[in-house]
Amino acid sequence: MAGGNVSPRQKMINMMYLVLTALLALQVSSEVLAAFFRINNSLSSSNVNTVSKIDALYDKFESEYKKNPAKVEKFYSKAKDAKVAVEEALKVISEYRDKLIDLAGNMNGKHDAGDHKDEDMTKSWMGESNIDVGPVLFIGPNGHTKDGDRLENTIRDVRKKLIALVGEQNKGLVKIEEPVGLPASKDQPKKSWLEANFQSMPLAGIVTLMTKFESDLRNSQSEIVAFLLGDIDALDIKVNKLEAKVIAKSTYILQGGKYEAEVIVAAFDSTAQPKAYVGGSLLKNEGGKSMYSAGATAAGVKKYEGYVEFPDPKSPTGIAKLPFKAEYEVGAPTAAVSPDNMNVFYIGVDNPVTISASGVSANSLKPQLVGDGSITSTGPGKFMVRVSGPAVKDKKVVVKVIGQVDGKPREMGAAEFRVKAIPLPTAKVGAVEPTAPVTKVALTSQSGLTATPLGFDFAVKYNVTEYQFYAFIPGKGKAVVDVKGAALSGEVKNTISILPAGSSVVFRNIKASGPDGVKSLLPLTYEIK
Repeated sequence: MAGGNVSPRQKMINMMYLVLTALLALQVSSEVLAAFFRINNSLSSSNVNTVSKIDALYDKFESEYKKNPAKVEKFYSKAKDAKVAVEEALKVISEYRDKLIDLAGNMNGKHDAGDHKDEDMTKSWMGESNIDVGPVLFIGPNGHTKDGDRLENTIRDVRKKLIALVGEQNKGLVKIEEPVGLPASKDQPKKSWLEANFQSMPLAGIVTLMTKFESDLRNSQSEIVAFLLGDIDALDIKVNKLEAKVIAKSTYILQGGKYEAEVIVAAFDSTAQPKAYVGGSLLKNEGGKSMYSAGATAAGVKKYEGYVEFPDPKSPTGIAKLPFKAEYEVGAPTAAVSPDNMNVFYIGVDNPVTISASGVSANSLKPQLVGDGSITSTGPGKFMVRVSGPAVKDKKVVVKVIGQVDGKPREMGAAEFRVKAIPLPTAKVGAVEPTAPVTKVALTSQSGLTATPLGFDFAVKYNVTEYQFYAFIPGKGKAVVDVKGAALSGEVKNTISILPAGSSVVFRNIKASGPDGVKSLLPLTYEIK
């Protein structure tokens, strides 16, 4: 039954409907049927009055929206959603009410004067005592029909939509009841919602029930719209003091930059003590303003967040929370030292560089490389330069430092670097240096040739791809072996093993592949002892 803020007249009508429904279990008399017709008319009249009340509420909403769209939009949108949901449900209910009256009347496919006992449709329905049309349309042999499911789902769905608009804690505003059946008892078996409402019910009772559904929906809409209208000012906070505040984007401005700030009016209640929390800790309140401070113990971007509590009569707890978050950056003292003649990038290797710019976060630096190659970030203020192309004379590249200042990219400076090729690698057999005579065993026990740039600070790797072995064998003449790869071939090792002491072996036409391509290396000579 509808409850809450309904009128005494509406409550009386609801009570009469219950009494008449109970009487039906005893006897369907003409007096009971006539009473249903009168209750139906009373409900219809109440619905007309409720519609007028609802229209006035929407007029008030429209007026408030025109005054302050930003403030009212959220609540007005929900009120409109309530109207759409109710109207869609009412359309379904009205459709079935008219269909039932016609099925019990002249059955011409529409609700008209032929379905009533008079031409003006002011008297009861022709089939008012018919107890078959309801079960046939809604229950059927299987306990429910397609039309019955549609009606039940319509009422269930509109109830869910209306509750969603006001929240579960305010579902008492929704007057239409959840479609539930009747549990079994010792006197009767369990009944579904359709059976409980339409089984053995005369047309007069069913039509009145439909009109009651309509009444409950209209009352729900009225309650919800009034509630939403009252919500518009529910969160307005009373203040007693105004202050002008300047909020600057940054208090540190680079030369050539622009200072920007917001000048606002801050309103607050100096007598109130709002509670602000950061990281779960309550902040100190001074004259209605919460004060936050933190030590700058380490460099970098620091973030913090929290919430402010203030009284809210609409909240179930009486307290509302407004979250906030902010960040600031702590800069560390820095110094840059650039020795002369060290501004060199090598082709084909990763050249690490550290870049900083006064007043600009390391995370905001976006340097660019002008010339052959690329520059990529490896961390805050750390970058890797990779130069490509041939090592021509006087080749140079430029690193332009771009920083984000006030949200816009700005060139902070540039540095020029000379470009050089990686020094020519030096070849040797395994770990054996060619600076002193070597035994045949020491030489042939090595796996193959290696190539490394001597005195070069970068970790680069070269692979020997081919070489030519040369030796002079007494009594046999010269031996020449061409080898693909770096390994000492069996033929090379066999030749070395038969050489007498004092002989020389030469590794020539050595080629090695590295990050800057394939290079021809200097020949390598060993003396056999």
